[in-house]
Amino acid sequence: MPPSPPPTSDASSRATARWRDRAISRRDALAATGSAAVAALAGCLGTDASAATVNAAPWPMQGYDAGRTNHRADAKPPRSDLAVAWRGDLPERWPSTRQPVAYDDLVVVPNDGVVGLDREDGSERFALHPTERGLAVAAADGYRTPTLVTGSTSTVLGLDATGGVDTGVGKRVAERWQVGGDDDGPFPGGLLGGDDVLAGTTPVAADGVVYHASPDAAVVARDAASGRERWRHVGERGGGFFAVGEHVYVATFGESVRALDPADGRVVWTHRERDGDPNRWTGVSAADGDVFVNDGRGVTALDATDGGRVRWRSGDGERTDVRTDYGVPTVVDDRVLLSGFDAVYGFDRETGERVWKRALDPTDPRHVAAAGDLAFVPTEGDGLVALHAATGRTAWEFAPPDAWEVGPPVVADGRLYAVAGNALVCLEGSR
Repeated sequence: MPPSPPPTSDASSRATARWRDRAISRRDALAATGSAAVAALAGCLGTDASAATVNAAPWPMQGYDAGRTNHRADAKPPRSDLAVAWRGDLPERWPSTRQPVAYDDLVVVPNDGVVGLDREDGSERFALHPTERGLAVAAADGYRTPTLVTGSTSTVLGLDATGGVDTGVGKRVAERWQVGGDDDGPFPGGLLGGDDVLAGTTPVAADGVVYHASPDAAVVARDAASGRERWRHVGERGGGFFAVGEHVYVATFGESVRALDPADGRVVWTHRERDGDPNRWTGVSAADGDVFVNDGRGVTALDATDGGRVRWRSGDGERTDVRTDYGVPTVVDDRVLLSGFDAVYGFDRETGERVWKRALDPTDPRHVAAAGDLAFVPTEGDGLVALHAATGRTAWEFAPPDAWEVGPPVVADGRLYAVAGNALVCLEGSR
């Protein structure tokens, strides 16, 4: 268990006030500078640079891609001789274990706010909007910079991905649009896992469209530049977990898995279990025409091109041994990885056969990040364990210098970035 949060201090209060002062809305900037000046400052100068930044981003959203595979195949993570290159302090708030994102020359952390740090040395570039948790970078038509989409338990915001620009009068233009608010109730995740946003419910982006969960348990498609809603889908019991591939795949706890048309949200196919024992569908990921769903006992693989037909179920005959809940399957080459309550499992991607099991104690959210042929498992109180995805064998272990847990990392430029307590840690080593 992590230690109790630090007592509130004058320094902490001043830090909170500083954040609030810097979280400036577009409306405030308009009043200070005039709409024409703000439009220029916000970057309404074309789309090429915006799309190029997103396409070249090493880790543009939580879960890596819209399919939530959480695997960057072409990355070269550190493999040995691990060392801390730098440590960037985060605001003095209760630490989180949320995954950052990396794009341009930034690594951006959702730590009850949005903090942008320089990837080279960890220096702070911007700090905006407290209470945000989910992150995704999306190309924004009409802007030269992408939109950084941030989602909390009740709000989704579209921000200038550079953190905005100063107006010269003490204000910062960052917000492009906002939906939801404190009075709209919690997003899915509150129902299943407290008041936080679970892995698998955070925003994802594809082709200038943002997909996110909403307070009414719907999945919403929204324009990344304007925030305009394109469609909204509410199923039988909502849909808190989703991924985007050929379709938008929605997994509903205790109900069904649905494929939606990304153009209009209509249902393309629905998969329900027929054995009278509804599965606890939660985390879902999609890759190469397959949909991998956490069914509460393991992984079920569905054929996305054949009406959701079951391709395989992991470990038939010994499924009670695979104890899991909200984990999102990670797709790594010929393996599908799933993190459970007290272990991490590796399944054969073609057959569903369980290839390996590692008795570890993963932290929440249970979403194993992978880069190249390595997978990274944050563990309760122990730090970060790197496994060979094919075999489950340990490649290396990292223990943070304090007692705080480590969150799911991202890999960029051969370095690994992970939240560890009230800091972002950059690790490097031989590759």
